[in-house]
Amino acid sequence: MSQVETTPHEIEGRWKWPDWGRGPYDALSSVILGPPFEGCLEIDSEPWHLEVHYSKSEFAPRLSDRINVERLYEWDIVGRGRGEQKASYNIGPRFPNMRHWESGERLQLPWENQVGEVNGVDVEIHTSNIEPDRGLELLSKFFAAV
Repeated sequence: MSQVETTPHEIEGRWKWPDWGRGPYDALSSVILGPPFEGCLEIDSEPWHLEVHYSKSEFAPRLSDRINVERLYEWDIVGRGRGEQKASYNIGPRFPNMRHWESGERLQLPWENQVGEVNGVDVEIHTSNIEPDRGLELLSKFFAAV
């Protein structure tokens, strides 16, 4: 008897990376401020359309950020491949003693309970019609393209 091959449809999750500090977030911040990035790239002989946008977060910058804004940004990287393949990532900063941009109140995020009081990056992932283990590979290739 033959079996039908499985195909992933929708996957959602979060990756928490304390190992690189805020390095990946700060790298995007240094190259993307301005108009959104849009382009095409090829990954394993497959064409991908890539867009990067940013939106205002609920987080106040730290004094050490030395930026003249009241709110930090979060980065949205969206890739669309052949057919219905899609991978989107929301990349946000995490650091000890995060504060709400408007009220100044300390935010209670799962970050500190899960990884400790360290700098890092929180990534929300949504993929569609992509094998589960391919999500991290695509993020690194999208990031390199930007």
